[in-house]
Amino acid sequence: YDDLRRTADNLDDLITDVRANPGRYVNLKLELF
Repeated sequence: YDDLRRTADNLDDLITDVRANPGRYVNLKLELF
């Protein structure tokens, strides 16, 4: 349960970061695909 909660927290942080800096992730996505 702790690992799952930690993963959920990390995912939440990631989503927050994406919303704060969408351009960086758009560029990353374009490079990957």
